[in-house]
Amino acid sequence: MSKPPILLVHGIWDSAARIDCLRAGLAARGVDRARAFDLVPNDGRASIERLAGQLDAAVEAALAGAPGGAVDVVGFSMGALVTRYYIQRGRGPCLI
Repeated sequence: MSKPPILLVHGIWDSAARIDCLRAGLAARGVDRARAFDLVPNDGRASIERLAGQLDAAVEAALAGAPGGAVDVVGFSMGALVTRYYIQRGRGPCLI
């Protein structure tokens, strides 16, 4: 059974490139479907709600190639707030 893709959501003032070391570490451990994307703007000017819309778009793109219709999301700092908003007020179900 294939594992779902993983989206990595960076923190404030960061970018997908900044957390590439996390993606690379996961890849070195056999997790090859992890990817990060950029939240824009990344400096606190946009609302968490607006950034959660960007996460929604990234989830939809990841789901297009995801067998089983699941995506794991890992958020750091502001990325964790965006992820939590997406789960609690957006469309994302939370399965623990």
